Amino acid sequence: MYVTGARRLFLVLGALCGCDQAPEEASVGLPIPEKACAEAAQSLKTLAQSGAVEPDGLGNATIETALWLQMDADSKDSFASALALAAACKADVPPLEQQVVITSEWGDVLMRRVVQVSTEASLDL
Repeated sequence: MYVTGARRLFLVLGALCGCDQAPEEASVGLPIPEKACAEAAQSLKTLAQSGAVEPDGLGNATIETALWLQMDADSKDSFASALALAAACKADVPPLEQQVVITSEWGDVLMRRVVQVSTEASLDL
């Protein structure tokens, strides 16, 4: 069979990128206790009531830049954990990890990370 240059290039690129491999299965976590879900939801609700934070329930949130800059590293981590846990609680099958994206009111990305879903993390925001 005669293979043209373009077709050969696509075959080589396909082999290099692993397009012929099956996609990896998503990591599935254990069921999340109702209490942990309620605590995460309450923490985010309290922040949202201030008007400075708008979580979307999918692991993302918009936060006022001034508030973000006032938060220390532990508070930012707790906020990201609460977003991840709240999103995992809404999932049909809880994931082990959840992507979290936090943006400013201007749309600038302040944090983008994959957070390990944990019910043992402190949610003191």
